Amino acid sequence: HRFSRGGILTRGLMTGKVTTGAHPHDIDPPGSPSYTVKNSRGDVAMKILIGLGVLVVLLVAAILSLPFLIDLNKYQDQYKPLIEEALNRKIVLKDIRLTIWPRIGVRVAGFTVQDDPAFSTGPFASLTSLDVGVKLMPLLSKKVEVEEITLRDPLITVIKNRKGEMNLSTIGPKTP
Repeated sequence: HRFSRGGILTRGLMTGKVTTGAHPHDIDPPGSPSYTVKNSRGDVAMKILIGLGVLVVLLVAAILSLPFLIDLNKYQDQYKPLIEEALNRKIVLKDIRLTIWPRIGVRVAGFTVQDDPAFSTGPFASLTSLDVGVKLMPLLSKKVEVEEITLRDPLITVIKNRKGEMNLSTIGPKTP
C-alpha cells in the first residue's frame, strides 16, 4: 500500500504519527513523546509460532537421529550374559540397533541360540532379526515393560534323544 498523506513508507509499514498535513515535516520525530512504533499482536504470535515450529523440528530431528548415534553393540558384554543365563544356552548377536519407529525398542539382526551340547553342536534357534518393542511411559520412569516381540524368519530345531527327552526341556534357567 502507498500512503498519500504524510508518514514514512518503510517496507509497507507506516511508522511515526501521521497528521492531517500533507508534508513530511508534520510527522513527529522519533524522539518525541507522541512517536510510537506499534508491533501488531499478529507479528508477535507469528514469531512465537515460528520459534516453536523450529524447536519441534529440531526435537524430531534429534529423536530420529538417535538410532544412528547410539551404538548398542558396545553394551553386549553387559546384557548377553543375562540372556544366556535366562535361556541356559549360549547366544550369538550380530548387530543390535535402537529403533524409534514404529515403537521404541531394539532390533537384533542375526540372533542365534545354540543347542544344548547334550543334543547337538548346532543352533537350536536362529532368526533373521528379533524386534523388541517397549512401552514409552514406564521407560521414562526407568522401568522396562516389553510391549511386543517380533521374530523374523525363525528356524527352530527340535531334537528328541534316546531317553525320550527333547532339547526344549533344557531351555530356561537351571533349577537347583
